[in-house]
Amino acid sequence: MATSGLTFYMIAPTVKCPDGKAAHIMNMYVAPGYRKQGIGTELFKLTVEEADIRNAKKLTLNATDMGRPLYEKYGFESVGGSMVFYVE
Repeated sequence: MATSGLTFYMIAPTVKCPDGKAAHIMNMYVAPGYRKQGIGTELFKLTVEEADIRNAKKLTLNATDMGRPLYEKYGFESVGGSMVFYVE
């Protein structure tokens, strides 16, 4: 009914991501018959929690028009075609 993916990678350290640990959220999908029931929101929360457990300080994703409002609700910002969130 739903799926997501999470890839961990390293970047050069920055002020917002001093240890360089980053994660990319991908393939967020909820089958049409299961949409508008909170499943995507819950899956997204679990995906972000896993990134936090593994200490990723920078999270990125590529958003569709349908998914963008959910990601913005959680603090992701559009940056050059992608969306980015920094864990504080």
